[in-house]
Amino acid sequence: MSTGPGPLRCAALWATAALLVDCGLPQVTLEGMACDAQHACIAEHTCIVNQCRVALVPSALVLDRETLAPGETVAGSVTYTNPGTLSLEVKDIVIAVRVPGANPDQGPFDDDMEPEKTNSTLGPGESVTLNAHRQMAADAPTGRWMTYPTWVDSADDYHDGPFYYFTVSR
Repeated sequence: MSTGPGPLRCAALWATAALLVDCGLPQVTLEGMACDAQHACIAEHTCIVNQCRVALVPSALVLDRETLAPGETVAGSVTYTNPGTLSLEVKDIVIAVRVPGANPDQGPFDDDMEPEKTNSTLGPGESVTLNAHRQMAADAPTGRWMTYPTWVDSADDYHDGPFYYFTVSR
């Protein structure tokens, strides 16, 4: 039996929301221990994912600036990798942006960077990089803006990456 992409650290499994997708497994194999479907690993041990379709794993989102003024443009880049042993259908990859005080669940949802990457299939070990930007409106709210990489799977489920922040000031 294949060991898939190789050992993954439990800490990474736990930190990556919804890492296991379509595995049909109640748990992944831990060397000598169990790691449940919620990635609640008892200690930092090596987890092995076998013949499993796993979620895309994002690199750190890179922003070209941390502070900007209304009217200026912020750009970002993120790379997603399929660490699984099966292909993964991806409906959308986006660098989401939320105004000060907003959150991923409540929006507003019309401030994302452009372009988006749509309708892709990533084979085992394949990666895709999204370079996107957003010009801030002249009347953009000042304050701390949230940004994060997110992708949508074939079941229309969103998989948000870590949050990053930039500041708009006059």
